[in-house]
Amino acid sequence: MTKRKPGLRNSAARRDRDVCGHRAMDSSDDTIEMSALGRPFQLGMLYDCRKETLIPGISLWDLDTLRNDVDTKPQSKTEFQIIASDTIDAKASALNITTSLKASFFCGLVK
Repeated sequence: MTKRKPGLRNSAARRDRDVCGHRAMDSSDDTIEMSALGRPFQLGMLYDCRKETLIPGISLWDLDTLRNDVDTKPQSKTEFQIIASDTIDAKASALNITTSLKASFFCGLVK
């Protein structure tokens, strides 16, 4: 029988950890992936995941850098679904909203 050192977790546990209530991709990547849901996100904006708010007036890059270095590609296909149900659970499921983000809606942090 082998013993694990205290503090070490298996790779699945590291991969599945939460960052501010949102699932991180793996232990070396602290990227948070979440739906914009009508919020005015722009490339380079900062986001406070503790308060679920955008930080206005600060950007990681200036406007000239964004104009010169952003590569855009047209989206030739769009998929959509018509949701006949009017329940919050059905809408949240259709939008793939996490439990944390759903709680933020109920608390009024996301409008």
